[in-house]
Amino acid sequence: MGLENFNRKSRVSLFDKLASQEWDILIIGGGITGASIFRDAVMRGMNACLVEGRDFASGTSSASSQLVHGGLRYIKTGDLKTVWESCHERDLLLRLNPALVKPMKFVIPVYDGTSMLSLRFGLFLYELLSGFHTKKHARISKEEMLDIAKVRSHKLVGGLAYWDAWCTDSRLTLETIKDGVHRGGIAINHAMVTSLVKNDGRITCAKITDHLTGHKYKFKANIIVNATGPSVDVVRKMDDPKAKSIVRLSSGVHLVFNADEIPLKETLVFKSHYDGRQMFFIKRPDGKVILGTTDYETKRAPLDPCPDGTAMLGSAYNDLLLIHTGIKQAEQQYVYSGFRPLVRTNGSVGDASRGEHIEISDSGLVTIVGGKLTIARRMAQKLLDKIDYANRWKPCATEKTPLLFGRKAAPNSIEYVCQHEMACTIEDIVERRMEPLRWRKNILHTLPHKRICKSMGIGHKEYDRQKESYKKHFKRYHQPDSWHMDEA
Repeated sequence: MGLENFNRKSRVSLFDKLASQEWDILIIGGGITGASIFRDAVMRGMNACLVEGRDFASGTSSASSQLVHGGLRYIKTGDLKTVWESCHERDLLLRLNPALVKPMKFVIPVYDGTSMLSLRFGLFLYELLSGFHTKKHARISKEEMLDIAKVRSHKLVGGLAYWDAWCTDSRLTLETIKDGVHRGGIAINHAMVTSLVKNDGRITCAKITDHLTGHKYKFKANIIVNATGPSVDVVRKMDDPKAKSIVRLSSGVHLVFNADEIPLKETLVFKSHYDGRQMFFIKRPDGKVILGTTDYETKRAPLDPCPDGTAMLGSAYNDLLLIHTGIKQAEQQYVYSGFRPLVRTNGSVGDASRGEHIEISDSGLVTIVGGKLTIARRMAQKLLDKIDYANRWKPCATEKTPLLFGRKAAPNSIEYVCQHEMACTIEDIVERRMEPLRWRKNILHTLPHKRICKSMGIGHKEYDRQKESYKKHFKRYHQPDSWHMDEA
């Protein structure tokens, strides 16, 4: 296909091509898991396509804490396999794709009554499981700790610093999809699967609706993979209406601040004194600080991650600011929320495993759920190894191969994202393509509407419709309770 046709103007011809042939594999879901399966499948020589009902990375894969990490807290629970796997994948991403995944220093304040020796042993084990590929952790004096963040000084004995990594989750997802497209696969967004079709008891095709035009299609494939994250049970019930649920949703809410309002020199790790969970003040290089995240089970619809935990986090954030940064209040610039699709088990969602689950139904639907951003590449490798039992395809090569724009950042202009990244709406551009536009409350005032219309091939009437749609979206999903979006 190539990136020259990866745009809204080419959608008709892409849909025609998708509907005119039988594919080796069709991946449903354009988050980081589906993206990783798509890229891996293309690299193995499979004739692969991917469909996403909304935009690529529009769900969980644009609503994480933006961290690529080994899972330090899992050492405490004894889940060393998850830590080892996550550390390995983190280090691999840092090495292969340094333009997308970058090191980040984390600081833990330590108070009297907490064993410094136990914490240091845990960090040593963390580094051991990663093969000592990261910088060694270090002890910080009380004075150094207070210089990094104006944390509560009473009974403070010092701190510890260690290293993990960060990324922009939606950008990593997009670059993974673009790499697969560049290598010959086809990926299409705003294309919702409405049903699955069977022949002699086996799923042979999926019915698709193009949300931009309303046109309907059938895509034939030998293998169909359900990688829809929070919506996996919805797709599983298309296959078997009696299928029991295998996913539970955990809601994660984040608040975003301007860094110049919060005197913080490094990312801060702490325990919430409200529910005891690990939380972060994440200091990003783009001038923002993220506070997050909540972690509680929700019964919301899979495609409606409205930040209903904002009240809980919002009521706590002033106390958290005062305790951990020494200031009484900072203006929230932005709120975002997403669902973590966890494998259904007993116990609280906070204690649930972040490991993946792969199943193949009697009719051949392959479903994957669970996992996390850091280990998505490895999850894709496991799934494709499992279904390629006859060794028909090339072995996995993603462990050795950088992304197309993994070592050098892709262009980031309105024209480029519309012409080479399948941006089809204002929301696609602002929230998942143009990083300088993210997390700004008055963004609709400054959008270059003429350039957007020309680049996407839409008229001013369609632009105005999209603008109004995005205002409603922003108010529902990103507007803090403390202010109201200006009319734009």
